[in-house]
Amino acid sequence: MHSVTSNAVARCFIYSVYEVKTGEIWIDGKPIYRLVVQGGIATTGTFVEIGDMSAYNVAQMVEMGGVFTQSGTGYQIDIGNYASGLHYNYPSARKISLYTSWAGSFNLIFKYTKTTD
Repeated sequence: MHSVTSNAVARCFIYSVYEVKTGEIWIDGKPIYRLVVQGGIATTGTFVEIGDMSAYNVAQMVEMGGVFTQSGTGYQIDIGNYASGLHYNYPSARKISLYTSWAGSFNLIFKYTKTTD
């Protein structure tokens, strides 16, 4: 049996609030990056802008999702339609917004390619 020593494979398991190059490759041949965004929402029943991805030079959003926690219970955050969930406004604004009926904290995971690669 062979041991895995590749730095690329090791990076696939790093979750960070800083941008991480995962070692994965998207279908267009570009490397995939991952970023975790953490925060909280006090206002319910409205869209809350939680991030601006323009500083990360996002070319293609590959995957996004996360967990919302309220009173110690975690709920999966789905990609939303207009009325609920996680939204990524692309290509014009590159803003991330979250709509929820609850107040609580969140951990969101984004995977993307970059315009600079």
